[in-house]
Amino acid sequence: MSTACTCVPLCVESGTGRMWPGETETAVRRILMSRAVKATLALVVLATIVTASPLRQALRGAAHDPRPGAAPKKAPPARFLIAVDVSASSEPLRRKFLGLTDLIVDQVAPRHSLVRVYPFARTHTVAYSGMAGSARQLWDPLEPYLTSSALGRGTCPREVLEAMAAETEANATPAFVVACWDGENTDGAPLAPVAQQLAQMPQLKATWIVGPLPDLEHGFRVQVEEAFRPLGDRCIVSSMPDRAAGLEAFELMVARSLSDSAKEGVEQ
Repeated sequence: MSTACTCVPLCVESGTGRMWPGETETAVRRILMSRAVKATLALVVLATIVTASPLRQALRGAAHDPRPGAAPKKAPPARFLIAVDVSASSEPLRRKFLGLTDLIVDQVAPRHSLVRVYPFARTHTVAYSGMAGSARQLWDPLEPYLTSSALGRGTCPREVLEAMAAETEANATPAFVVACWDGENTDGAPLAPVAQQLAQMPQLKATWIVGPLPDLEHGFRVQVEEAFRPLGDRCIVSSMPDRAAGLEAFELMVARSLSDSAKEGVEQ
């Protein structure tokens, strides 16, 4: 008895007709090898072009870095120097001050700008310094200042303002100075000389003083506006009720000054 084969013979369509099992293995190998060689050659050519091309660095720079806040090797586009009043008198405003710091980093500062945060009371310290990619990077170093201050009794802004002035003067990178501060000046040290010093620095592009109490009893806002008058239109003073308008004005100043700096760099 003969047994009929139920297998269907392999058939490959080609430009010249059909090929059956006797011819198929060799033909398929040739096709696959030809395609693999072409694909490999294409990849080699592409890699050579990218390696030799001026676009190579640009393509690398555009690649996504999964590390939070990972900074590029190039110089930061700007510096944001932020003083935060953590004295006892500022306790009702402290959380709002730190919230404004978050907004500046996430909303105003170009990504990977150099950010330095200076908590201050009678003295000051640098709680964070780095090329911040997100405000989350500031949370841990600033958290201790939400509930307490280990920087002495009183509010003495002169020292921290001098420190930010020295950092501003250190190089030509555009600098933006922010002071989240209720306006109190316990030791009465004059602030106008520091403002005059800052006014002489072309790399200082904008200053925002936010938080001085506007009420008649203290009159801190009036005093702050007078002290920083030497900065002219490079300084914005806001109290907490009008901080949203102040933030908007500051953000606009940052965008305009960085745009102008970029144009100057291209022209040079």
